[in-house]
Amino acid sequence: MTSSATRWSVIPRTDGRYEASDTGLVRRATPGMGTTMGRIVQGTTTKSGYHTMTLIIDGRKRSVGRHVAVYTAFNGTLPDGHEV
Repeated sequence: MTSSATRWSVIPRTDGRYEASDTGLVRRATPGMGTTMGRIVQGTTTKSGYHTMTLIIDGRKRSVGRHVAVYTAFNGTLPDGHEV
C-alpha cells in the first residue's frame, strides 16, 4: 500500500520562509508582511516554458525556476556548474 500524503521540505537559503512539495508546489512556510503561512506561491511561465517565481533567497528577491526550488528542497544546493 502506498501513501498519498504530500511531503514538504524547506527550500535551502530561504531562512525557512518557503517549502516545496514532492508534487511540485511551493508554499510560504512562515507568516510575513502581506503574506499568509501556507499560501501557495504563484509564478509565471517564461517564453521557453519554464515555471518561475520570485522568492527571498539569502535576503534578496530572486527569480527561481520551480523545478530548481523543488530539486534543492529535497536534494540540497546544486554544486557549481550543475543544472537541473
